[in-house]
Amino acid sequence: MKQFTHKYDENNVVRSILKDDGTMVYVLNDIAKCVGYKAPRKFTARAEVEKEYAEIAWRNGVRHGRTPIAAVTYTNFLKIAEIHMFPEEIVDFIKEIENAEY
Repeated sequence: MKQFTHKYDENNVVRSILKDDGTMVYVLNDIAKCVGYKAPRKFTARAEVEKEYAEIAWRNGVRHGRTPIAAVTYTNFLKIAEIHMFPEEIVDFIKEIENAEY
């Protein structure tokens, strides 16, 4: 598994994980923050699509480790985007990541 961080704007990033089978998944919490949800963890918990749990590395300056986090495939991202009427900018941004070579 490889982890990537993509800068969406000045304040937000979207983390993605390239799984061993070649599938890219996107951290749902990051996407919720990018579209302006005030409680992205609630959005993630209530999202009615199939979620995958991938391990994300974290570091706080003193300690570091890995934690499982909810992520979605591109197909499931598109379902959520349609249901919740996400802005076209985030849809295009995730599409660019999906189509990039890694």
